[in-house]
Amino acid sequence: MNRVYHERVRLYEPDREEAIEGIGAIAATVTKVMGGFPEDFRFVVQGSPSGHHGIGVARWHGESQGKVLLTGSDAIKVENGLIVEQYIFIDPAP
Repeated sequence: MNRVYHERVRLYEPDREEAIEGIGAIAATVTKVMGGFPEDFRFVVQGSPSGHHGIGVARWHGESQGKVLLTGSDAIKVENGLIVEQYIFIDPAP
């Protein structure tokens, strides 16, 4: 994670008012979130990410046993080659 995220990175989730700050806190959050999904759950990037002027966006879906369980997008802000902010957007369930 140190090669991708700035040490003081901020992660914004749709259901939290406050940012999750720092690599350690983000790693703990990812571990907790992934623990709520089936063991074979994985995120898959859809299409090609795009970006300009230090901002990038990627669409994704989460799947288990070949079934899509959720979809969404991430937006990131990059400075000096490291992610300094990440925003998670989860699409409403159909």
